[in-house]
Amino acid sequence: MKARGLLLAAAVLAAGTGAARNLAAQERLAPVPPAQELPAPMPPAPPQRPVVAVVLSGGAALGFAHIGILKVIEQMGIPVDIVVGASMGAVVGGFYAAGYSPSDMERIAATVDWRTGFDDAVADSPYSFREREVSRRFPLTVGFDSGGFWAGRGLLAGQSITTMLEQLTLNVSDIDDFDRLPRRYRAVAADVATGEEVVLSRGRLADAMWASAIIPVLFKPFVL
Repeated sequence: MKARGLLLAAAVLAAGTGAARNLAAQERLAPVPPAQELPAPMPPAPPQRPVVAVVLSGGAALGFAHIGILKVIEQMGIPVDIVVGASMGAVVGGFYAAGYSPSDMERIAATVDWRTGFDDAVADSPYSFREREVSRRFPLTVGFDSGGFWAGRGLLAGQSITTMLEQLTLNVSDIDDFDRLPRRYRAVAADVATGEEVVLSRGRLADAMWASAIIPVLFKPFVL
């Protein structure tokens, strides 16, 4: 009886072992499912380009030297996003902000008769001939009175120059927000009554250019 039980147990153990072997063999033969593909890594974000601003100072006719500086900047592949100018720098910067290339501005500087801008000495003055002659001979008169310091009205009205600038900026004449120009633009001028700095960011581009470039006393104050 005891021997029969041992034989039965051995048979069951052998059967279980064989079944385990068969199962393991089947698992080895079964196709392995493909590994789940991982998503491709995201490419690194391109570095954000810094905003580039060019600041152009004054210098009367020497301000046209800014054109050569802008040409070199373009040759170096440096993009310009913002142009800030004062005096003649505001004129050159205004042309650049309006979309003119340095080569275009060189042609303007070489071909425009800038002397015509100084041909509008006030002739329709309500003052007498003698008073007009005194004004022409002494355009830079200054003095003091009960209201404090005062300066002459100015020899020139600047109408010819203003008209010239308006003609040269007709392509952006419908834009009154300088942030919407081909290049963002700011002109730095001064309030002649207080001497405080005024940064022009809106209005007509030609007006802003001239308001910054105007020479006090020599030209009449430009009212925006």
